[in-house]
Amino acid sequence: MTASRPGDDEARIDRVFVALGRMTHPDLLAMRAAWDAGDSDVRQRAWAKIRAQLRSDPRAQLVEDARDRLNTWASESFITWRAGAQSSQVIVPGGIDEADLRRAVQPPALDAISAMLVDEVLDDDERDELLEPVRIVTAPDAADD
Repeated sequence: MTASRPGDDEARIDRVFVALGRMTHPDLLAMRAAWDAGDSDVRQRAWAKIRAQLRSDPRAQLVEDARDRLNTWASESFITWRAGAQSSQVIVPGGIDEADLRRAVQPPALDAISAMLVDEVLDDDERDELLEPVRIVTAPDAADD
């Protein structure tokens, strides 16, 4: 892969956030389920390469910024608070707290962002492992597979 320009990298990250914003609760659940069913050894191997690359790469800041954006996205407008014996949460169908659901998809979303940013250091199986959970709910005709 050829080196990308910073604006291109930011546009790729933005596309992930646009996709997240369009996902339904079942999409988010499917994304997390795909991540859970994935190969954690391949993910760990990929992340070792990503961390090594980012030690001396300006894209490290983009990954950190994306992590911060994911944290904000997970908590915005879906604040869970507790006051004494009373609690209030935004619950989605199936009894899942909205903020918890969004937090659950942060790892696969960060995997996909990182794989797109530094894919030149990843083997095909590593890249596919990191991208697949997002791909299954964003690819055209994903529901037909």
